[in-house]
Amino acid sequence: MTGDCPDNPNVLAPCECKNFNETHKMIYCPEYVELDVVGVFKNLSQALAGKNKQFYHLRFFNKLTEKLPANVFADIEFQDIWISDTRIDKIDENAFNGTKNTLTKLTIDRTPIVDANGTDDNDLFKAIRQLPRLTDLEVTHTLLTEIPDGALQSHPSLIRITLSNNYDMRKIGKHAFSDIKTLFYVTLEESDISFISDEAFSQESAELEFIIRFMGDDEAAYLPEAFQSIKRPVNLHLTQLFPGKGGSNIPLEFHYIPESTYRPFLDQHPMHRIFSMLDSLDCDDKRNDWLRKRSPNQWFDEICHYK
Repeated sequence: MTGDCPDNPNVLAPCECKNFNETHKMIYCPEYVELDVVGVFKNLSQALAGKNKQFYHLRFFNKLTEKLPANVFADIEFQDIWISDTRIDKIDENAFNGTKNTLTKLTIDRTPIVDANGTDDNDLFKAIRQLPRLTDLEVTHTLLTEIPDGALQSHPSLIRITLSNNYDMRKIGKHAFSDIKTLFYVTLEESDISFISDEAFSQESAELEFIIRFMGDDEAAYLPEAFQSIKRPVNLHLTQLFPGKGGSNIPLEFHYIPESTYRPFLDQHPMHRIFSMLDSLDCDDKRNDWLRKRSPNQWFDEICHYK
């Protein structure tokens, strides 16, 4: 990304153009200033030409902005966008249109994004599906309550997906992560997910391993169908402590690994494995006998393994 800062810095005000490193430039939009986002990037677009419109990084920390409308960044292109500590609760599905062919990393953190609920064009996951080169996605500390059906299904490039610390999140929709051939890592940790829909993680056959991490909870409604049709080797990590909104760790009800949910998962592929973190008092729980009788290569517990 070879973009250079405009000769007149006022073109971009109150945002700023800075050095990201020795070779790349970045745009920074600061916290407590009134900001016409559409106007700023329209002015920048008119002041620059060609490859000068390509910047490596956008750091958007403006606390007074409440939504990102369609084409908000005009035709200014970025490789990496970091949105953090804002009031943004809605992102238009076409918000990233101008940079959709260059964006490879998107981070949205500590931002009160809400569910679309099918009512308008403000849909974060629709926006993400329009980013064909995106490899790294991080959405944390939002107000999302679910990952909708088909949210990221068949995305052509995603490798790492982090959807953690979303304390209101309860549900993963059907085929939410299905058929992402490039997928290596998805974490839903530190989110209180109680329901996973059918075939949420289904994948076609391939030798490439991938990792799923989320909170273990033996009282959650994880149906056997939730982990059906995963034809690639999976390392499934079930962790235990759920950090609450106040920062305190809340122990989940995770004393055993339910056979009804996880036996069908392990039966699908000889290289599927479960990594758990049970309390030492639960290591001898008889409800885990079904796992102990399987190949030792399919279950590893960080505590019980050493007892």
